[in-house]
Amino acid sequence: MKQQYGISMQALVYRAKDLGLISENYLKQFYIVFTQLGYRSSEPVAYEGVEHSNRFSQLLFRALAEEFISISKAAALKNQKLAEFRKENLVI
Repeated sequence: MKQQYGISMQALVYRAKDLGLISENYLKQFYIVFTQLGYRSSEPVAYEGVEHSNRFSQLLFRALAEEFISISKAAALKNQKLAEFRKENLVI
């Protein structure tokens, strides 16, 4: 789970407790073991996924589609020349 989704072992155990899958006592026992093994500060498995934000681009293209901004303004906000912006984003 950690490798694929980036969810910490502690979060998984806590969620299992929230859902009633394990008791408060088991939660405490997991945390004791995590502490003893040093997993509270550094888990044994690393997250291998790559994340990137596209929120700015979504907002930019929505503003462009709804004609709140011009194509040249959108290009400027993306720090691109107008021709480069048009070519990269297939804007006519």
